[in-house]
Formats: sequence, structure tokens, C-alpha cells
Amino acid sequence: MVAMMFFSNMTCCPIKHGVKTGWLRLVFIFAVLPVICSCINPGDKERGRDYIQMNRSSSAACLVASSIIGQSVNDKSIKVVEVGAGYETGLVVIGGIHGNERNTAALVGDLMGIYTEKPNLVPRPLRLFFVPLLNPDGFEQSGRKNIHGVDLNRNFPTSNWRSDAISPFRRIEGSGGQTPASEPEVRAIVDWLLDEVKRKVKKVYLISYHSAYKNGSVQPGYRFYGKPDEETVRFAARIAETAGYTYLNTWITSNHVTGELINWCGENGITSVDIELPSYESPDIVPAGKNETTRQTHERVLAKIMMYLEEGLSTGR
Repeated sequence: MVAMMFFSNMTCCPIKHGVKTGWLRLVFIFAVLPVICSCINPGDKERGRDYIQMNRSSSAACLVASSIIGQSVNDKSIKVVEVGAGYETGLVVIGGIHGNERNTAALVGDLMGIYTEKPNLVPRPLRLFFVPLLNPDGFEQSGRKNIHGVDLNRNFPTSNWRSDAISPFRRIEGSGGQTPASEPEVRAIVDWLLDEVKRKVKKVYLISYHSAYKNGSVQPGYRFYGKPDEETVRFAARIAETAGYTYLNTWITSNHVTGELINWCGENGITSVDIELPSYESPDIVPAGKNETTRQTHERVLAKIMMYLEEGLSTGR
């Protein structure tokens, strides 16, 4: 079963109350996908892909697909779930790039569950891609970095990459890895985005979840630090407004962070944002100063962003 593969050799470790909720949903989703798949178009099952066609009476067939895009250092599978059959715009949603930000993985698992259960909610021109856990080894250890001691969000092959990576407040020796994209987790996501996602859709947007920043924040991706393009600013501002989070043009530091995902996205034509959740707590908990759970907030955010992207397509923006 795919679900068993997902959790194979993963030890139990302390976790804040309620964060397991999202993982129970992940177990269910990855368990039922291969079971209900009826081997439609077996030729499409290369590279571990399982396909399901749903809502055939709909004007646009809704596709649900599960994939393994790579392995971690400790040989744990990095999985993706794809929902929708649009060819115009793809929205990639990533959690767990830092293993100690466990609620981000739970949140993406919850969002993924909503749309795999009701794929007809995805507008016709769009396609969703969910990556609930990019750093499974770090998650197992409740550590920010991977097993090699590399911060995956400092290892992307950007023009400013450096081994002794610059983080918001200091330089950390070796945290950027030995070379750009030296880590298998980073190579997996980079190759998948460039070779798979950008081949399937004309335009790619990406949300990378992190935690935590007081009251939550949204930072736009960029090619040049502190100078995001207008489209990315609009994308980030729309998310910040919908979530009630703070818009940050750059992170709260004078340091220019090196080797991060949203910089790599900007250099490769992907419109991206970092979203910092307001706490490390379960997505099912209402954060201080908020009037709804984090999960409810991001259900609204994802629905609103899909509407925004669909409207942009229809108006040519």
C-alpha cells in the first residue's frame, strides 16, 4: 500500500496535539488511491504513477494522480498528488521543507484531502500539485535540516548559492550543502518542477508553507532580492489579504538569504510565495488573535487563489 510506503521506517516522535489529524488523512489518501485506481491507461504508469479518471460527465475530466518523484537521503519516498486536468495553469503547494515545521505537512495533507475527495472543485483551466512532505528524514527527527545536516531551503541552485549559507540572522557553516542541489530532496523537487510540471502546464505558481511568524506572513518570490516582479507581488498580496497575514517584501533581516526555493523559482519563471503560519500548533487549532483555525484559513486561501488564477486566465491578465 502506498500509505505504508509513505510511513515505512518512520519512528514516532513528539508532536503537538492535533497535528496527527492531517497525517491520518494522508494515510487514508495514499492508501485509497492505488485501491480505487482501475489501471486506466496503463502506459501512463511509468515512474510509479497511479491515475484515476473521475466525473466523466463533467465538461473537463478531473484527474487524480499520485507520484513518487524521488527519495530522501534515508531512502524515504517523496510523494506528490496531482488534482485536475487543466493545461493552462498549475499551482504547486509544498509542506515540510523543514522537518521541525510539522504543522505545514499536516496542513498540506488536509488541503490535499479536500481536493482529492472532490476534484471537481478545481476549475477547468487549473491543475493542483500537492507535496505534503519534502523533508521526510527531517520530519522523522523533528529537525529543520535533512540527515546530511543541510537546510534544504538553502540548497537550491540559485545564482547566490553558497555552502556556508546565509540565513536571516547569521551565516551557518555547511548548511547550504557541498554543492548547489547536492541533496536528493532538492534535486527531486527541482527536476520534477522543470521536467514534469512545466511540461504539463503553461504557467506555474507555487506556495511553500513554513512556520512560524506572529500573526502569519506572506513573502513574494524573487529573481533579484527585494525586487519581486509585479505579478508575484499581486499574487502574494492577494494571499496576505485573504489570510489576514502580514505582507513582507523581504524577510525581517538585512541579510540576503542564499539558496532558497522562492529565489530559485524567480530565476526559473515560477511565480512563488513563502507563507509563514502564525504558530507551530496544529492546523486544527485557532491561533491567538484569529477567529478560525489555520486549516479553515487556508481552505479559504486556496479557493480564493484558484478563483484569482481562473479570472486572470479569462481576462488575459
